[in-house]
Amino acid sequence: MHLAVSVHLLLSAGRGPQECAWALARLLHHLETDATQQNLETHQAHIAPGDRPGTYRSVLIRIAGDDSEAFAASWTGMYPR
Repeated sequence: MHLAVSVHLLLSAGRGPQECAWALARLLHHLETDATQQNLETHQAHIAPGDRPGTYRSVLIRIAGDDSEAFAASWTGMYPR
């Protein structure tokens, strides 16, 4: 039996202004698109919405698939490598 590897990645706007919550939403979209292109599955495990529609204060995202650990590591830090 083969178990899929999964990791959790926390994306946060911190205590920044509303623009940070907007930027987080855009970052999440790019991360999910990139994951799909690499045959990985994503699931938004927990969401803390921003003050405006379509924005987020934080998102806990689950990434599953054989290369999920390397993928998450490539997105760790300030900008994807």
